Amino acid sequence: MNRTLIDIDDALPAFAQQRLDTRTKRDTINRARALHWLQANADGFLDFEVFEARERAGR
Repeated sequence: MNRTLIDIDDALPAFAQQRLDTRTKRDTINRARALHWLQANADGFLDFEVFEARERAGR
């Protein structure tokens, strides 16, 4: 992996760090990428019907 330096507004990563509860910009980006992947791929490996049934049952 290559290291790339870019200029960004410090307020943007600070906001994301606060929302994602991370300490570093690297952790913030990695968590955001993981959440994006999970959102895009959740249907392939999560059974939402089971989750809904458990929620209805109060578990």
